[in-house]
Amino acid sequence: MSSLSPLPASIEYLASMLPYEPNKRVGADLKKGLLEYQFLLGLVNQAYHSLENKEFQKFDSLVGENSCQTRVLKIALNVIHSVSNFNALDVQILKANRRIKELFSSGEIDLLIKEKSSLQDVLDSHHLDLALSRNEMFILQSYLLAEAKEQNSPEEIFTSLFRIEKASIDNLKLETSNSFKKHLVRKARILLSKASVQFMREIALKLKDASLITMFSPTYEKEHNGCLCIPMFWSIKAVLKILHKEGIPLIIHTLFLETVQKGYRVIGGDAFFYSAEDKQSLSYVKDDPKEADLEKPACVIQGVACLKDGAVETRAKWKESISAFPITDIILAAAADHRQYPNPDITPQVKDEEYEQYKLLAEREGFSLRNPALFFTQHVYLETVKHIFRLTVS
Repeated sequence: MSSLSPLPASIEYLASMLPYEPNKRVGADLKKGLLEYQFLLGLVNQAYHSLENKEFQKFDSLVGENSCQTRVLKIALNVIHSVSNFNALDVQILKANRRIKELFSSGEIDLLIKEKSSLQDVLDSHHLDLALSRNEMFILQSYLLAEAKEQNSPEEIFTSLFRIEKASIDNLKLETSNSFKKHLVRKARILLSKASVQFMREIALKLKDASLITMFSPTYEKEHNGCLCIPMFWSIKAVLKILHKEGIPLIIHTLFLETVQKGYRVIGGDAFFYSAEDKQSLSYVKDDPKEADLEKPACVIQGVACLKDGAVETRAKWKESISAFPITDIILAAAADHRQYPNPDITPQVKDEEYEQYKLLAEREGFSLRNPALFFTQHVYLETVKHIFRLTVS
């Protein structure tokens, strides 16, 4: 196994995901609490099967910070190294669900209510609280926050070059209060943002990169709506290094836009596939995906290019221009131009010549918000190679 596989995981309990203290759920709230806990059990089961089936879009979580690339790397490493033992969890989930149903069907739940047993008492005494590794909890939270995301239909008109996503708690199929769903989503966001930052700190240590260790330290950590954030450029840089070492391919998926009265209209697109070269340097080679690549997870950098017109010769010129740059330069330049934290008014106060050079490259060559002529990054996500090239706009 690669030395870059996730660190050995400590244990976290599923009930810690509940947005309240289980030891305070007594009386009539005990029944509701058990049903809400059972909902979480179901999510673990669904997440496991989705990951097993490589349904990576179901882990494209909406957290509210700028670390989607972190989730891409974490999920990919879990898949490649088969870190999580979901088969064992499957058995535990089955037993827990069966026991909860017995509590309700036998009437035992009424006795527990009368005895003023708390939800925590019941989880402990009946061994219902599922023990999850940090990796498994990360997967669960990513799945939950993807489920709670509004599913947008493919856009033909963009009102902004930034990707705009919204949460939709109605997607969480649970007959309970909206308040519970809102607080569950909020807690998952906070926990996943913290786990993402911690994961990047572990990556920086594994890479033995002093610059990354510094940039992921509390000095450059910011909080946004309760979520922890680290600067994007250095996060992307670290992720690229690990992706390359692990041989995970990159895909640049570009949507072509033209300016219209209400914003930007999609007029086509293209996708390029890059495989990691077998060298120590951070380099990728552009290629056509081979049969052996199709089932692989790939890091997809999805962005837009604003063309002056939709003519075929204009697209040909774009393809020639963007192909002149190493893929890593495109990604890092776009990341340097991107807002480093969710709040665009906050910028890292750091002297980093590489960072400044990439910002200049982005502005000069068309990888920036002000000059998106070649590529402006909107989103980073994980997907199988075959899925992207099946969906590529012609």
